[in-house]
Amino acid sequence: GGMPHVLSASFEGQLGRLPQVARAAAEPPKALALRLLTSQLELLAGGPAAAEGGVGEFAVTSQLGASRLGHICCVLLPVLRFAPRAVAIEQRKGRHATRLASAASASARLSQLQTPSSLLHPFADLRDAPTVRAMAELCETLGRAAPLEHLVHTLLPVAAAPRSGGGERASRREALWLLGRCVVGVTSGPR
Repeated sequence: GGMPHVLSASFEGQLGRLPQVARAAAEPPKALALRLLTSQLELLAGGPAAAEGGVGEFAVTSQLGASRLGHICCVLLPVLRFAPRAVAIEQRKGRHATRLASAASASARLSQLQTPSSLLHPFADLRDAPTVRAMAELCETLGRAAPLEHLVHTLLPVAAAPRSGGGERASRREALWLLGRCVVGVTSGPR
């Protein structure tokens, strides 16, 4: 029992509500929910307090073994759903368009392509920089908390899965993004 159990139950409850929060229209509650999960995970994993005799390892090495990590990833992958790729449609004007208008139009299209918001925030449900940053921080914290081999064994099969036919698609890009952020967390060490 005790504080780690209460914190663990709170983390699980917040994690369970995350998909619903992510589908909501407003971005600030999403960023807040993600930051709360990050803080709870840091505390459960021991965080800075562990070195000073804090709650200690949430045993992300044991409790957050493959099954628990798998559950967390199963919740995060749909939240990380990428937006459908934008399809560029070019409308060609008649032959009478001037070269100057064509050049200006091409220049405008090029500047749009160089920094599309879909590249900065490629997610369907996470639509602004603070929310995406909060998700990245959560994934990096997960990377610091979970054993790297568990992360790889959990996410690599999803990332390497063949594209599914029909309506359901594998979360390949999402799994690679999640794994990439976790690796950043592993390599960056504790905050």
